[in-house]
Amino acid sequence: MKELYDLEITNLAELVDLAPGSVVENCRLQGLDLQAVSLDGIRFVDCDFNTCNVSSVRLHQSAWRGVHFEHCKLMGMRWDTAKKEGFAVSFKECTLDYSVFAGIDLSKSAFVASSLREVAFEGCHLAGVAFERCRMAGVVITGCDLRGADFRTAVDWTIHPSENQLTGARFYRDQLWGLLQHLDLVIE
Repeated sequence: MKELYDLEITNLAELVDLAPGSVVENCRLQGLDLQAVSLDGIRFVDCDFNTCNVSSVRLHQSAWRGVHFEHCKLMGMRWDTAKKEGFAVSFKECTLDYSVFAGIDLSKSAFVASSLREVAFEGCHLAGVAFERCRMAGVVITGCDLRGADFRTAVDWTIHPSENQLTGARFYRDQLWGLLQHLDLVIE
């Protein structure tokens, strides 16, 4: 077990020997390609990832509390295998395509100017979350609490109202097609 605190991490060598139970706290991870690194069982607290490639990394029983990703590639991530307790992440200008969020409370999370193509949100608590300027083509949202969620500046999403809680969710009038598309209507 290893503990890293208050560091600027720009060299992958500092992370390759992290074992389950290790802690990375209040660190800034910059420009790293983590595709070959297992993050299983590692706890990240109050960390910033900037311009990192974290695609398809294993997250089994890892913890993510107060972690911010900016300009990162996080494709194919199975966030549903991480610990659910205290989960709080934010994404700004990131690529999260083909990722899975299932059974997670994301109410403390933020999605800003990010690509969420074919991301699966299943049974998630997304109340009050804003999908600010996000591209959401092919996103699957089922069994989610979307009360007060804000989709006004998001594009290309579809949501089945009968499969989610939508009370107070925010949409622009011209986006309502995303709520009706599953009905196979012809609107002229």
